[in-house]
Amino acid sequence: MPWYPPVPESMLRWTRKELHHAPLEVVQGTLPRDLGGHMFMVAPAGHVETGDLPDAGASPFLSGDGMIYRFDFTPEGAEPSAHVTSRLSKSPCFYADTTTRERPEYARYKFRNFGELRFSPRLGLRDLLNTAFLPFQIGDEEARLLVTYDPGRAFEMDTASLHLVTPMGAQGEWRPQTWEQQAFPPTFTSAHPCYDKHTGELYSVNYGKSINSLMRTTPLLYDMEQIPYLLAQGIEQVLRVLDLCPWSLSTLLRLRLAMSAALAEGRRLGQPSGTSPDDVGLLGGLCGGGSERDMVNFTYLVRWDGKGPLERWRLMMPNGLPVRIDQTMHQIEVTRDYIVVLDTADKTGLSQIFNNPFPEHHRLEQLLRLLTTRAQRPNLPIYLVRRADLVRGERPLHGDAEARVTVRPLVIPLEAAHFLADYDNPNDQITLHIAHSTATDVAEWQRVYDTSPYGSKPIPARVRGMISVGSMDINRLGRYVIDGRTGRVVDSKIISDDERTWGLGMFAARDVLSNAARPGRIENVYWSSSGYFTELLSEFVYELYRNYPHRLTQLPEIMGMPAQEGRPSCLLRLDTREMRIADTYRAPQGWGVNSPQFVPRRGGGGGSTDGYVVCTGYTPEASEIWIFDAARLEPGPLCRLRTPGMHFGFSLHTAWLPRVGPRTASYCIPVQADYQEKVKGNPQLVRMFEEYIYPHFPCR
Repeated sequence: MPWYPPVPESMLRWTRKELHHAPLEVVQGTLPRDLGGHMFMVAPAGHVETGDLPDAGASPFLSGDGMIYRFDFTPEGAEPSAHVTSRLSKSPCFYADTTTRERPEYARYKFRNFGELRFSPRLGLRDLLNTAFLPFQIGDEEARLLVTYDPGRAFEMDTASLHLVTPMGAQGEWRPQTWEQQAFPPTFTSAHPCYDKHTGELYSVNYGKSINSLMRTTPLLYDMEQIPYLLAQGIEQVLRVLDLCPWSLSTLLRLRLAMSAALAEGRRLGQPSGTSPDDVGLLGGLCGGGSERDMVNFTYLVRWDGKGPLERWRLMMPNGLPVRIDQTMHQIEVTRDYIVVLDTADKTGLSQIFNNPFPEHHRLEQLLRLLTTRAQRPNLPIYLVRRADLVRGERPLHGDAEARVTVRPLVIPLEAAHFLADYDNPNDQITLHIAHSTATDVAEWQRVYDTSPYGSKPIPARVRGMISVGSMDINRLGRYVIDGRTGRVVDSKIISDDERTWGLGMFAARDVLSNAARPGRIENVYWSSSGYFTELLSEFVYELYRNYPHRLTQLPEIMGMPAQEGRPSCLLRLDTREMRIADTYRAPQGWGVNSPQFVPRRGGGGGSTDGYVVCTGYTPEASEIWIFDAARLEPGPLCRLRTPGMHFGFSLHTAWLPRVGPRTASYCIPVQADYQEKVKGNPQLVRMFEEYIYPHFPCR
């Protein structure tokens, strides 16, 4: 049976070539005259090793440097036009990565891919800045823009040149998860910090998990460069002799998952409150463990006024224990009276270093993945922080004592990565609009040794490295009303649609992901869904989620997807009042739509559908920009745009600004001061930073 529908070829390739004000050609329809402003989009675009080509599945597409695109639409009073400018997100570690690959004298410091992370044991973790944006505006100044990544600090960029200017906060204002002495320590934040225009405040998070003692063993192994590979070759030969075939691995995976479930239940029944198996990891204990600081979970809420130092509060549970984040804090939201923090369904973290250390040895990689990979948690922990409790936070650079704030916790029994919140919360009632990415694992990708559950044939080479988003259950859309005082869900409505809610991903709404004031009540949310492509489900992911506890779509139906020709990629509008899908565009088979952004109609009336939804679109031939009437999605795009040389591959999040211009804000973290303490004991690194990194940044 052929792979049907095929993943659009344009979604699987990218270019690192930067564009400057390249005109976009209308290939279908008409460019609206009242579409203006500037849309930003970011997409991973490989790295210094791969260039414009995927690396044969050794690492996922999401491990690439961010390519920032700005699409400029018709200036007011001019004839309709559209242009594109693009630039790689060149942070200090970008230049370190390039230098250690191109200059032989620095080769010992080079970075390698470990799953979704790119890591150098001697320098630290790459901040790829490939995920999302946060527009903000302080007072009457011009709008500003952050570009973000979960495992790294956000950077502010110049909206005119797309050059990175300064990180948000100095290194000393963030707490790394471990390896603090490295130049680029692993610092985990949120790819979706939030901004409140009413108060001029930005909020983010900074968290760490207590697996650090286990991770300390990795640099030692990597320093002994040949030993792991000699060992890997030996184990590879043993596995070949044993002929560990795919069905054996599936059986072992089922056994491991069953044992993990039993152990988890045992811990739940017999473990003292507040402890975790991660807190005393076996490998960490055998290797001497780490410092007391390394062994502790920490979660901070961070506040910034856009001008001065960061302040933070450590989040504490009502029982006095610190909040423990199990997966990631991919997104947080702000309301008038609360900050809403999620433990989201993305298991990206330092544990991936053990998931993919020997990509050349496929049998060993299979075994390591089997032993180290787990499914994402099938629920959604939520932590509510009352803004009135945030009186004065700790300012790390000032040496302040730690400030703490108590959260109100709750758990919703369906996982999620993306959500929106109404700004108003009358009577302390918080309304959340959540896309439940049930049994949809964005931290898994198609590997060279993967096979398909549809006949156990090898996964096609062209999709190696692509996210394994052949979802293992239908996704859902939920609206929840939560009592902020008690953390109790007082009302909920959850819907799904067997054609339109497979692979729910990116979102858009009026005055969201722009520098405008947040709407008091969100009436319509636009969601993109990837649909169902049979090429993007591996047997490994099938087994990982075979026993998903909240299943709606039964396994026989998933196995019948090829005969049903999968499910189409869609752009849909959710009416949040009635909780119904009010409008839908269904992409043709083998096409895709992603990364929606609401753009208000110039001179429009301000309604929640009065404008355009601008998206990335994928045909088998080209990646394009599609423009929809926000009030009428079903007829399809009003206009399709493309230009030679624009190949952005799998795109991520967007933002919109009415105007762009050279940055005038005075806030600056001097790059040299930010790093010189980390490298001053190593003359070779001092020379490398002074010659190849500092000169690229005006804030020195």
